[in-house]
Amino acid sequence: MNKKVEEGGLGQVLKEADELLDRLDAIDSKPDSANTKKLIEETKEEPQKIQQQSPINSTDERTQSLITSGWIIAGFVLAIFIGIAANSNTSGTQTKENIEQSKVAESSQVQEKSEQDSRPAPSPRESSQEEVYFNGINLPVTNSLCNKKGNFCIYGLARLVESESGSATYTFEDVVNNEIVSIRGDIGVSNIDKGSDGTRTFTFSFRDNQSETTQGWAAAGYFNIDQSSKQPGIMTRFKTTESFGPKTPVGLENTSYLFPR
Repeated sequence: MNKKVEEGGLGQVLKEADELLDRLDAIDSKPDSANTKKLIEETKEEPQKIQQQSPINSTDERTQSLITSGWIIAGFVLAIFIGIAANSNTSGTQTKENIEQSKVAESSQVQEKSEQDSRPAPSPRESSQEEVYFNGINLPVTNSLCNKKGNFCIYGLARLVESESGSATYTFEDVVNNEIVSIRGDIGVSNIDKGSDGTRTFTFSFRDNQSETTQGWAAAGYFNIDQSSKQPGIMTRFKTTESFGPKTPVGLENTSYLFPR
């Protein structure tokens, strides 16, 4: 009987020993509750750290952005100042060039005016573009009328007609019987017949300038203007009433056909 008790006690001891070992194995396989708790707390704190660090990082990024923008703005301002300076220099150069050009132009104008003052007065051929029309004449009477050959011209006749006073001039150059003949003279208004409809019929006087006319050819008289149905041009009919030499006797008549120039 004592032997059975001893066997029963030994079995109980072994059983308890096995249970104790199982508990120890269970304890070793379970995670450390303290470590687990700490790990959980650290995991919970990590978002908080991230949230706390995010404003700082955001502030740094904004500061960096502001600094970058500042450098960009400074670059633009510097470029503007450089452009203004360049334009100022260009304007100064252009202004200087303009002043020099103005001086040259003024000098040229002064020189041209001086040359003009030193030149003789222009002839009526160069100075006027006036013209008048007469009934029955299809060409205008201008201040420069010449025949086709160009050796006989009257200057200033239109101006004389318009003002009904003053004088016009004429020139004649030709070779007559192997003699060079030059005649210069003046024209005036001898008579004007004015119609009720406003028309005017002119009779002009002429007188050769003896000092500018070839000797023996000077004369004086009158002439009218008209138009021929047989020949184009403004017909002028001169009749000598006074002679200053044998070449142009009293009563001599000459007809010329003149054209505006």
